[in-house]
Amino acid sequence: GFHDGVGSLLLGLLGALMLAVLGLPIVYRKWASERKRIETYEKWTIRIALVALGIWFLGWVMPWVYHGLRWLTDSPGTVLALFAALPVLLAVAAFAIGSASLLGRVLIALAGVAGPLLLLMSYFALNEWIGTTSGWIIALLLAAGALIVWLWFVNANQISPHRYYRNRLAETYLLRKRKEEPVDPQPLSELRAARKAAPYHLINAAVNLPDSKDPELRGRNSDFFLFSQHFCGSPLLSYCETDKIAKKDPSLDLGTAMAVSGAAASAYMGTGTIKGLAFWLALLNIRLGYWVPNPKRISEIPDGLGPRPFSLWTELLGGLDETGKFVNVSDGGHIENLGIYELLRRRCKFIIAIDGEADAGMTFPSLMRLIRYARIDLGIDIRMDLGDLRPGSSGFTKAHFVLGEIDYGAGQRGYLLYIKSSMTGNEPDYVLDYRQAHGTFPHETTADQFFSEAQFEAYRRLGEHIGDDLFRPELIGQPVTLSLESWFRSLVRNLFEEAV
Repeated sequence: GFHDGVGSLLLGLLGALMLAVLGLPIVYRKWASERKRIETYEKWTIRIALVALGIWFLGWVMPWVYHGLRWLTDSPGTVLALFAALPVLLAVAAFAIGSASLLGRVLIALAGVAGPLLLLMSYFALNEWIGTTSGWIIALLLAAGALIVWLWFVNANQISPHRYYRNRLAETYLLRKRKEEPVDPQPLSELRAARKAAPYHLINAAVNLPDSKDPELRGRNSDFFLFSQHFCGSPLLSYCETDKIAKKDPSLDLGTAMAVSGAAASAYMGTGTIKGLAFWLALLNIRLGYWVPNPKRISEIPDGLGPRPFSLWTELLGGLDETGKFVNVSDGGHIENLGIYELLRRRCKFIIAIDGEADAGMTFPSLMRLIRYARIDLGIDIRMDLGDLRPGSSGFTKAHFVLGEIDYGAGQRGYLLYIKSSMTGNEPDYVLDYRQAHGTFPHETTADQFFSEAQFEAYRRLGEHIGDDLFRPELIGQPVTLSLESWFRSLVRNLFEEAV
């Protein structure tokens, strides 16, 4: 019965495809001057062909594959185990070979395809276990009914590791000065309620849009997203008042925004998304990202509703775009890892960037990406000589930081102090000793989140050493008092020929 139904559907689609192809000459002649209508007709013809091909593969080829494996293994469970292990083996092989290589990319793509195939094999096994197609349909309807009830009442943000991650970060960092009392939850709109002076917090995130049709996002799969005291949003989604977006999602506070800004492990990771693994990360609920109300559709969202778990299907199938009531946001580093793009947009005169990412080759990928984005998006040029930050034959660099010039156009300029995790050879002895024992220091893999005492102290003391270097007398003189502005002007005066 199953094959008969698939065969009838496939025949119907093939007939429709034949009629569509035969009608192409007529369409080209009748609508010769209406390019839009011709493109629509062509797209639907291609879609019919793809659907027919998919049904043939899933409805005819895969059942034969299942029954062949079933005959060899004599167990539906073994067949499912094989398909469950297949994507893991493919992913491991891809990273062993090199995920950037051609073979590695092919293996990752196959790992992604293996996910939906596991679901199809589960259907065949379930059908066999229940015994009859009608029994399977009844079981499916009951399961679907229970699922719909569950989906209606559950917030998608509350059933992922995000909440646990957010609470641990808040317990660690959101403490009142000196008293160490927790100040969580803290509304974003009240960050500076007691004082009107700086700092004004800009919390960066990436909004994931792999299914967007906007041509400017091709290759990025994401856009910049900002949380701040007064406004939240992105250039593509527009902006809305922070208190309005918080009414729609009462869980969106400082702790949540901080966790989102550091949500490195997510199914979709902006420019770093691995399409072949996104399905599995979503299926296994490895989602530190967050679904936030879409600023463009804020008026359509009931207060306090939150995203429904239907959003999970969007993550599984990769349909994230800018049109939904909720959009998926993750780590700001998924699009710009230095976190200063928004400062360039505001044309700040003095900017400090601390680059602590794992960059053993000292190729400065985050800085290069920022320079490219600044030029393409904002028309801003950043000029910087990185020679003193490139390791010599000894493995040490000449400096820990360099000062670059920002050309905003129309005669307006600024300065970028770029501080890099680096070793110059004059660090304290125990830091040099740790470097000798661990050759990749200070660029050990960030996948290791468990620090030994020696490792933690080596990084802490290196940071302190770099900080001291920024205030040495030959750079800033011997001022009686030192403000932030006078310190930066001293750096510019001593590191550039022209003074500001």
